[in-house]
Amino acid sequence: MKIQIAALVATLMATSCANKATQPTTAAETDVKIIALHDKQSHAMPNNLFYGQDSTYKSLVDSLNPSGAIPASMGCFYVNLGEPTLFDAGLGAMLGGGIDSALAANNINADSIRTIFITHCHADHIGGLLNADGKAKYANADVWVPKVEYDYWLGKYDQVKQIFDAYKPEKVHYYNYSEQMPLNVVAIPTPGHTPGHTAYRVGKNLIAGDFMHGMLVQKQHPEISCQYDENKQQAAEARKDILKMATDSSLTVYGMHLPDDGILR
Repeated sequence: MKIQIAALVATLMATSCANKATQPTTAAETDVKIIALHDKQSHAMPNNLFYGQDSTYKSLVDSLNPSGAIPASMGCFYVNLGEPTLFDAGLGAMLGGGIDSALAANNINADSIRTIFITHCHADHIGGLLNADGKAKYANADVWVPKVEYDYWLGKYDQVKQIFDAYKPEKVHYYNYSEQMPLNVVAIPTPGHTPGHTAYRVGKNLIAGDFMHGMLVQKQHPEISCQYDENKQQAAEARKDILKMATDSSLTVYGMHLPDDGILR
């Protein structure tokens, strides 16, 4: 069933506005500076990740990208929304990521982070919640996780539970989409890459997680999914809806695997 993201966003934004009187004004209501924090800035996605079943798209993908590997990146995003905030946490030092260097380069202290929004529970998005010693890296932060996403991984990968259990129980919020998010951030379900994959609207910006892995190909052909997408048809539908929503609402779209500064161009 096709997800109607635009209609859903309208409802969620209306709910957010209705509750705005009870929340302080934050940077999410104005222009914000979103900083890409790279675990791996020089990263590439091999063409064959996009060939599809029976190599349906092989000729098309190879013609669009003769080099054989699509420029990408791996990491998360930092933004000050009245308080220091992360969207995802990257791969992290425990799994060989370079997030510590990225934080230092941007003069960001892990202890200053107060809120973290999770797009989904793949290792390159939540591994960075831990230090190399396996303890909570952002101990002062409240972590917001889509409940449908967390529930999906329970029993599949014990590491997911272990990562969130490193935080005090009161610091981790497994939310439903009907709930009000802090800082006037709007959570938007975009299933396909994973069942609980979630994008976050921040003012005129949309942090869209892993909606794309190969921008060079998928921007022109959003119907092409990546091998990493669990439900490839649903991921393609979500991608098309995100692109339409960005155009209709003049949003700047960010993705965790888009190259350079993570902006869709």
